[in-house]
Amino acid sequence: MKQSDNIGNIVKALAAAQGKFSVIAKTSDNPFFKSKYADLAEVVRPTAPILAEHGLSVIQGIGYDEGCQDTLTTTLAHISGEYFSTTMRLYVPKSDPQGQGSAVTYARRYSYMAILGLVADEDDDGNAASRPRSVDQAQESRPARNAEATKREFAPMQLNDQIQAILDAMAAKATEQKPVEDDQNLSALERLFLEKAKLGDENFKNAQWKIARFYFMEALKIKPGDKILPEKIDLCDKMIEAEISAESIKEFQAKVTSADDHMKTKNYSSARFYYRSALAIMKWEPYPAQQLKLIDKIITDQLSLSDQRLFAENVKKADDAFARKEYPGARFYYGKALELSETDHITARLKEIESILNGFDSQKANDSYDNYIKKGDEALIQKNIPVARFYFEKASLLKPEEKYPKEKLNSIDAGLTNP
Repeated sequence: MKQSDNIGNIVKALAAAQGKFSVIAKTSDNPFFKSKYADLAEVVRPTAPILAEHGLSVIQGIGYDEGCQDTLTTTLAHISGEYFSTTMRLYVPKSDPQGQGSAVTYARRYSYMAILGLVADEDDDGNAASRPRSVDQAQESRPARNAEATKREFAPMQLNDQIQAILDAMAAKATEQKPVEDDQNLSALERLFLEKAKLGDENFKNAQWKIARFYFMEALKIKPGDKILPEKIDLCDKMIEAEISAESIKEFQAKVTSADDHMKTKNYSSARFYYRSALAIMKWEPYPAQQLKLIDKIITDQLSLSDQRLFAENVKKADDAFARKEYPGARFYYGKALELSETDHITARLKEIESILNGFDSQKANDSYDNYIKKGDEALIQKNIPVARFYFEKASLLKPEEKYPKEKLNSIDAGLTNP
């Protein structure tokens, strides 16, 4: 998540707005899993006036990332100019305007709720949705410090986001094609089509992806122009490829539920364990990854201001070195940051570095180090201080334990430039 340099005003305004938000009612039907969900209008309608009242607005725009994948950026802005901004990748179930529109709508709803800390519940005839929380309830649910107002846990996901995005789109389109099995005027071919499609839906609900795909394909042969069946077949292909079973979905949900329960009791180490376990089942699922980042932020925010600055500096140096493929230097600075606080980002990076270095050509590293030292010394002889500094810094990042490049850099800083 990105944010403005100062966030005091926006955090205060968001905390006040959250005290007035109600639980969002789920009134839209998803016939494929016989469940309900809150559509975009149901999410925006009750919250927009409250946001405006507190000088807040949500801005959403489509773009693309470095991999040329479509993204949606959601920004929560305050009249002071302060902001929070987050970007999520779009999963487009079908490469046509309808498919993209469905993906955008789902991403807008999910991101809108996430950035505001909204939750949705089963529809109770509007009682919960129309009943604002009391001031006491709002204060109990709000963290004690303003800076912690961004730590609200997201509502646990029931299914993989990519799967749910397609199911939502399919549910919306299903309303356009009402089943007419009882119509006496149907031809034998039309009845056969409905029978095959129904068998496909039943097997899909039972996580029998291959059987469901077979019946969807049979139905598509009868009615090649059907708009919904290709999406169902594509979803079956994704389930089969990822080897997703009903048991794995239940296991994933159980891990996430356990993690969410530990989050509520602020048992972050246990929550981290279960989120990691859930992520091991569905590696592409964004919710556990987002919660792990949230835990990292909560733990880091508990440091003193001076330690927070030192932690951020070491992580930045490590990330920069990692991006330049200077892995020993990156490992050194991640280690310094780890002395202050453990985060999932650091742990994952250190594992990745060890994996890389285990297959790294040590002779090549030594040759590069010697080359940097040689060029640094030559630059010093020529009194080309900026170039000398550049190569000694490169050498020091490659081998942080070596004293020679550090001594040369100290001499340069002290104005003693003799080699």
